Amino acid sequence: MKKVLLSDIKEVNEPYWFEHNTNLPTCADVFNHMKLVNAANLRYPIILCSDGRLMDGMHRIIKALLKENTTIKAVQFEMTPEPDFINIPVDDLPY
Repeated sequence: MKKVLLSDIKEVNEPYWFEHNTNLPTCADVFNHMKLVNAANLRYPIILCSDGRLMDGMHRIIKALLKENTTIKAVQFEMTPEPDFINIPVDDLPY
């Protein structure tokens, strides 16, 4: 496990949650994410692929930013594993 500067996480400045939306996010969309941010637990590290891109943990990142933290705990793969599913709508995933 290591500490990562929040300012180094590129996805913070990308349309991470809404990249596939053809419409702009609604206030309800933002509200639903804020509920998840509120519930996020900073004791758990975010997960980065081998090249440093975010695989899991955006709600924790936003919570850390709201708390004005400068770093967050992270684990990073040395070799990124192949995904189990590609281009599957979230509602169609088997878990």
